[in-house]
Amino acid sequence: VKNAEQIKYNQLEFIFSLILEKCYGITSVFKRDIIHSLEDEGTGLVKYFKLNLDTRFIEISTRQPLPELTVEELHSGTYDRKEVLSQLEKQLPLDIFRIEGFGILSITDVTPEHSIESIKDLILKHSSYEEEKYYSNVIHSLKTLVGSNDIEFGLLPLMQVNDKLVFDDGTCLNSKLIAVARENGVADTASMELANAYFKNPRPIFFREITQEDEARQGYLKMLKDSGVTAYALSPVYFNNSLTGVLEIYSKKKNALNESLLAKLDPVMPLLSQMLKNSIDEFNDNIDHVVKE
Repeated sequence: VKNAEQIKYNQLEFIFSLILEKCYGITSVFKRDIIHSLEDEGTGLVKYFKLNLDTRFIEISTRQPLPELTVEELHSGTYDRKEVLSQLEKQLPLDIFRIEGFGILSITDVTPEHSIESIKDLILKHSSYEEEKYYSNVIHSLKTLVGSNDIEFGLLPLMQVNDKLVFDDGTCLNSKLIAVARENGVADTASMELANAYFKNPRPIFFREITQEDEARQGYLKMLKDSGVTAYALSPVYFNNSLTGVLEIYSKKKNALNESLLAKLDPVMPLLSQMLKNSIDEFNDNIDHVVKE
C-alpha cells in the first residue's frame, strides 16, 4: 500500500510539474530527477542510476480558461509535499488539461557521484560512528566507486609524537601491510623501519602482479603474497601539500587491479586527505589531553 501511495504521489508530482512549468512558467517546484538503486549481480555492489525525462516535445492545452494559481508555498521553497499536491488538485483539476507529445527518458550512471557523497556524509558525521565502522563504511564506498568487490582498501594516517612515527592501535588495523606483518610475527620495530623509510620518500607504488622477483627484492611483498595478495598499490595522500598518510589498494584476485581502476579514485583523494587529517588531529588532541592530565 505504501508503495502504491508513493507511486501515486510521484505521478502527481510529475504531471503538476509539467503543468506549472508549461502553463504558469513555474519551475523547480518538484524535482523530476529520480535516483534508482540496483544491485549488480556480478559484483554484489549497489549501483545508482539517475532518470531524467526531457519534456520539450510535450504540449499542454486546456478545455477552459487557465485557472488562477494562488499556492504561496510554491514560491517559498518550504512546503509539505502532500499538502501542496492536495491544493493543486483542487485549484487545477486534471480533467481540464490535455497533454500531447512524447518525452525522452535518459538514464545516467551516477554511482561515482553517489559514492563520493556517501564519503562526504561519513566525514561530516564521523563522531556518530564507531572508528571501526567508520573506516569500513568508507572502504565500502570506495569499492562502490571503483565498481569491484575484488578490490580491498587500507587507510593509514601519518601519526607522530615528537617527530617520531607511531602506530595507533585503532587506525593501523586498517592497514593490510601492518596486519600481515603482525600476523607473521614481525616486530613492530621492523614495521616501523619500513614505514619510516616510505614516509621519508613517499611515492606511488604499483604492483599489478607480485612476482617472485618482486618478493625477492622486497620482503614485505613476500608477506603480502603469502597472505593471498596478488596485486598491491600504495598511494601517498596529501592535505595542503603535507603528507597525511597512505591509501592501500590490493586484491587477492588476478588481473583485478589496473591503472584505469586506480584512476577512478582520483576524485575522492581530497576527501580521503581530509579524513586522514581529521584522524591525525583527533590523535593529537588526545595526546594533548593526556599531557595536560
